Amino acid sequence: MRRMAAITLLALVLFGATSCSRRQETPNLEEQVLIGEQIEVNVGQTLEISQRGQPVQGFLWEIETPPSEILEQIGELVVELDSDDINAEGTFTYTFRAVAAGTTYIKMIYHQPFEDDPPSGIYEATVIVSP
Repeated sequence: MRRMAAITLLALVLFGATSCSRRQETPNLEEQVLIGEQIEVNVGQTLEISQRGQPVQGFLWEIETPPSEILEQIGELVVELDSDDINAEGTFTYTFRAVAAGTTYIKMIYHQPFEDDPPSGIYEATVIVSP
């Protein structure tokens, strides 16, 4: 089955009207390596990083980088399935808040945590937070 991957990067001001978004589509998760994204946000903004995948098959987009003093994760991973089908794809979304100015790094891997196989996908981004 062909798996589609899409990245949606969305920076939203918590109580303002300014926003920034980027979308990139990749045809095959098994060969997905998305490295070098640069995201710019301001202190106080939230950042959502969303990835497509197959959660019902046991796959997970998991954050591999340690916590940062620049970005704090808000809540837990949110997974939304496209349907109730046994092979349904879905969207994995992590939300962060920019709490301090500086530069940090986020790395996510797409894998089945219960397997010892190398990741099927990698996402890496540099996040620059301005005051």
